[in-house]
Amino acid sequence: LVPRNDVLPQNMKLIDDIRNSESVCVSVRRGDFFNNKNQKSFGVCNEAYYIKAIKLMKEKLNHKNNVKFYVFSDDIEWCKSHIPVGGGEMGIYVSQNMPVYETLRLMYTCKHFVLSNSTFSWWGQFLSTADNKIVVSPSRWNNDGYNSVLIGKDWILIDC
Repeated sequence: LVPRNDVLPQNMKLIDDIRNSESVCVSVRRGDFFNNKNQKSFGVCNEAYYIKAIKLMKEKLNHKNNVKFYVFSDDIEWCKSHIPVGGGEMGIYVSQNMPVYETLRLMYTCKHFVLSNSTFSWWGQFLSTADNKIVVSPSRWNNDGYNSVLIGKDWILIDC
């Protein structure tokens, strides 16, 4: 399952940077998960979850060179002010002002993943061909007590 179209010209440098770094995809879903109707069921991944997950990922990768966090979100401005991934080149906030297949391509090109409780986030890690990928996930994917089959057995789970 890969896009038919080539990488968009404006993303060539970005995808090369992702390929040539110890890249971590941080997927932050907000939008409809945080409206009044859905927040009770789906508003699982809060700011504290991401801070804990990023800290854990930094600890796991502290022996690696060139670690970079690529934050993908439907609310990138919120992420810039609430999800600290590191200064300078360490943290890149990726605008999703592109076709969805292109966002997914950039996500699955990463080597490691901090997931939100979102199937789009799940597809990013699933399509990844990275060897020895580390996947950090919320321990639950909703607030209704349902145990999701989407959570991998070898993932690192964080209580939200």
